[in-house]
Amino acid sequence: MRLLKLIGFLFASLFLQNINIVVAAPLNIPACDGNPITNTSSICSAIPDVYRMHIYKMGLCNDIQSELDSGTVPDINTKCVTTFDSGSSSVSIDIRDNISDPVSGGTVTAPPNNLYRYGYVLIENRADIKAVKTFASSKNGQSSGTGPVCWTITATANSQVSDPTTKCGNELETSSYGFVSSYWDNLEADPNATPIFFSPYTEGNLDPTYAYLMNGEVIASSTSSVNRMLGFAKFITPKTVDDSTSTMEVLFRVKRGLSVNQMAGSSVGFYSYEFKTITNLR
Repeated sequence: MRLLKLIGFLFASLFLQNINIVVAAPLNIPACDGNPITNTSSICSAIPDVYRMHIYKMGLCNDIQSELDSGTVPDINTKCVTTFDSGSSSVSIDIRDNISDPVSGGTVTAPPNNLYRYGYVLIENRADIKAVKTFASSKNGQSSGTGPVCWTITATANSQVSDPTTKCGNELETSSYGFVSSYWDNLEADPNATPIFFSPYTEGNLDPTYAYLMNGEVIASSTSSVNRMLGFAKFITPKTVDDSTSTMEVLFRVKRGLSVNQMAGSSVGFYSYEFKTITNLR
């Protein structure tokens, strides 16, 4: 079953590893137009109250173009330098008010001096969101309730139409306010087409990106076996690490982390959309 569509990973700027992952369709959805939201149809994007992601590793690579061209998974253990490693379990990171909490756990390692042409990130194939949004008119919650205030409930989003993710009313009901977990198990945009687990992506002058849905350390062969997502980007401008590189900082941003979907039947649905990971080397 297709849950959400991964569009890609974008890396940019000298010493700046900038991973931009979009995890909802359609492309280029507009920002929600205010508070209260006055959009009356279609889909818009907004900042959630909390966006939680689950990261395993990040790093820099060289000499992996042949694998990327063929759709073969590059061996990050031999072809890449890992700059962050969470160990056997992923590290959960909460982003609030578009600012990430400090990373707790894992090992951060400065890469050896070199010229790096690629970057990678390995995460769980899910994101968790909490959001409360006020609308200019009354809305129906996918789970229950009617009113101008809608919020996420504890749920799993397996479909952007059928799975209930929200409750609505005249004010937030804190007892039902929870995380919606969105899982990514297919890179094919058409839910009726054969699932795909590898997808290259290019856009304008942005760094070309390559996404894999994984089952452990191998590419997944079915939607039910996906448990990780691995992304690579080819830097248009290679990154140089030298003796002047002394610190490393990991930040996350979710300016468009929430997809507000008013096309989900007669009700409004909330789903994860885009997050950005920034690793700054100075």
